[in-house]
Amino acid sequence: MSDAHEAQENTVEQVITRARNLLDDCWDDENDIDRAERLLQDVMFIAPERGAIWQGLGDVRWLNGEHDIALAHYERARDLGVDNAALWGRMATSYAEFHQRDDALAAIDRALRLAPADESALDYFILIVSKLKLWNEPTVREQALRVANRAEELASQELFVQGRVIGILVKLRTW
Repeated sequence: MSDAHEAQENTVEQVITRARNLLDDCWDDENDIDRAERLLQDVMFIAPERGAIWQGLGDVRWLNGEHDIALAHYERARDLGVDNAALWGRMATSYAEFHQRDDALAAIDRALRLAPADESALDYFILIVSKLKLWNEPTVREQALRVANRAEELASQELFVQGRVIGILVKLRTW
């Protein structure tokens, strides 16, 4: 690898990290989302094959409520090799926005498998089940119940989280 290519790779990685930090802290400053998007768009032209860039651009759209564009970016990131709980959890919520029940459940199941202790994955699961009212859908209830049972096993010892997962399980088992 040439020095110029290595320097470019380091720069791209630094920009992705800076954008990721802005997105992680965007609750403190709404302008951070715009700054992160500009950074990611700049490096996208340099390294369009980097899945982390597409995931970041998806996060920008997801945070802005543009789930159709977010989903396209997430699928591109996945196709480029990104495989982390945050990606799958947000893909799941985006699928849920379009009532794609099977895809939403498959995505959240993957998120829970990748990060069993990640409470945000559990939060995404609870959001999906509640949004889609999966207890009313006999065709996906069994799949939802399998994922819910896994979520219960993975739930932290925090009573609030366990209570929410158990509430979902009760609905799925009794409706």
